[in-house]
Amino acid sequence: MTTLTLHIPEIQSGDLLLRAVCEEDLDPLAAFYAGARSHFVGGPLARAASMTSIPASLPSQDHIPEMADAEARKKGKAA
Repeated sequence: MTTLTLHIPEIQSGDLLLRAVCEEDLDPLAAFYAGARSHFVGGPLARAASMTSIPASLPSQDHIPEMADAEARKKGKAA
């Protein structure tokens, strides 16, 4: 299997920072996807469901299914 590595630059101007999505963004994004405003982008979603749909833009996606499974186990459900 071939791995593609992309470098996504950061652009900062004043108070604005544009950057790639990173692992630290998962909790805020899951909170967004749980809310009513996310209906424009396919939500609202349960936390486990958002953990499988958010990370398409994360540099390494290998850990995401396990995170969703762990979230489901916390709630006593299968992912």
